Order: sequence, then structure tokens, then C-alpha cells
Amino acid sequence: GRDRINKYGLELYPTIEEALTLGGGELAVDGVVIIAEHGNYPINHKGQKLYPRYDWFKKCVEVLKNQKEECRFLMINTSLHHGKNVLKW
Repeated sequence: GRDRINKYGLELYPTIEEALTLGGGELAVDGVVIIAEHGNYPINHKGQKLYPRYDWFKKCVEVLKNQKEECRFLMINTSLHHGKNVLKW
């Protein structure tokens, strides 16, 4: 959360596009880990929690589609289990 942002001197961007481009127009990261397991999310008619992972994934793909470079590859991980291991600071 915000404590880690302050502790490690990281930037917080208001949108996914700005985060992936570091506030510029060109893709500036090599990978994305989407973790949306914590928070209050709506529940559908089947009782399933509607996490924003897919929406965030689509926004990442949209950033890639808008890039001038055609051969850029971006790894996107949406698995909580992998994310927990990757993000141990």
C-alpha cells in the first residue's frame, strides 16, 4: 500500500495507462502483476465477488495496442498465488 510507496520512494499514478508509461506516452515497464484480492468489490447474482482483474488486464492490453512499437512484449500476471511470491519485499 501507500506505506511501501513512501518507504521505497515509488511513484503512484492515477491510471493504469500512466503507471505503464510512467506518466509518458511510451511503454516504460517490462511486466505487470495484477493483484486485486483485497478490497470491497461488488457481488453478482451468483454470489461471486467481482474482482477488477479482467478490467485491469483489458486496460493493460489497450496501452499495448496504442504503442508505436509493434514488437514489444509485456508479461502480465493475474495470479494471486504467484503475485504473493513475487512481491515479498
